[in-house]
Amino acid sequence: MKESEVLFYDKESFEEIDWKKYDEGELLRNYFSPLVKGTRHFVANVITDIRFVALDHLLLPYTINQEEYENSYVCSPYNHYITYTKEELRMLQNPPLEKILGMVVSGIGIFSKKIEMNRVVYVNNWLISTNLFSQASKEQIRKIKEALVKKYPNHLIGFRSVNDGLYEEMKRHFVHLGFQLLPSRYVYISGPDLLEKATKKTRNTLGRDRKLLNQEDVEVIHHEDFSKEDLERAKDLYDMLYLEKYSYNNPQFSQDYIFHTHRSKSLTYVGIRYKGKLEGVFGSMIYQDKMANPVLGYNTALPIEIGLYRMLRYLAVNESIVHQRMYHQSAGVGRFKYDRGATGYPEYTAIFVEHLAFKKRFFWRTLSSLLNRFAVKIIEKKRL
Repeated sequence: MKESEVLFYDKESFEEIDWKKYDEGELLRNYFSPLVKGTRHFVANVITDIRFVALDHLLLPYTINQEEYENSYVCSPYNHYITYTKEELRMLQNPPLEKILGMVVSGIGIFSKKIEMNRVVYVNNWLISTNLFSQASKEQIRKIKEALVKKYPNHLIGFRSVNDGLYEEMKRHFVHLGFQLLPSRYVYISGPDLLEKATKKTRNTLGRDRKLLNQEDVEVIHHEDFSKEDLERAKDLYDMLYLEKYSYNNPQFSQDYIFHTHRSKSLTYVGIRYKGKLEGVFGSMIYQDKMANPVLGYNTALPIEIGLYRMLRYLAVNESIVHQRMYHQSAGVGRFKYDRGATGYPEYTAIFVEHLAFKKRFFWRTLSSLLNRFAVKIIEKKRL
């Protein structure tokens, strides 16, 4: 029997892909068809080259970068571990310590540019914070890794969004194949059996969230119900939450990204109208038996008592139960998600650096070791 061959595709050969051969081929085609021609129009803070690597049933999008230090963390490790880290230091609420640590991180940043930190190929990169993909065998990972190393001998090779909640076996494969596990964040995942496993406290919490939907001025709308005005409002709501409240280092989706993902149904949208106006929204990526919400937002100026975020999370959790899907709830507000039955896991980018120069290998191994030893434990303890 002929050994399977690793294939590569770029924007010129995009239309040659036999989409029916691959897991979620139609979703991949629908989502990436405009993005492969250029990303900046759809995600304002991402400049990258999108290509694809294929083997057997797997078709994985990947991004190639050289520097692009202003990119969002979805393509830039520099942004993730230097820019974003300095921004997050304010959470310490200790100005002297923030200043000292800021100087340390800035020093690391200078060195990281010298060793070309952003010269990276990120595999399974959909330009969103949470990437879903198919299970891959150890042999498939090995073949893809070797093909990428041969094609990009001076680039770090990284597989994004690896965690024990969804990809425990694959995580072991990466380790056995010589990858470093570089912590990226702490995420929360629930299964379709959430209610069966739920404690009485969790059931009561979800019940109170559900009752909020009975408010007189609340209306739930689904994908087909969204008007052009609703989709325009959806972008504003995402911006309010993920950019204005949290960080402009998050992906800055354009209005055309929202229009495109809705029209192509590569994201499935659900919204909450309050007093006749869209005030909450989420757009779900559905990949086989898994789901995540790359787009989520609500009017942060409205009183918290209305419970917009609670209602959005309840609707998403309920969808995962009804349709029997694992639900990747992303990072943040850990106590909130834990109280509603989610389980927390460190999430990693599995990076391969063995083909790089010694100083680059040393940098990445040291960073991985420090983050695994200190950062993950702090986040786990505090359920951030």
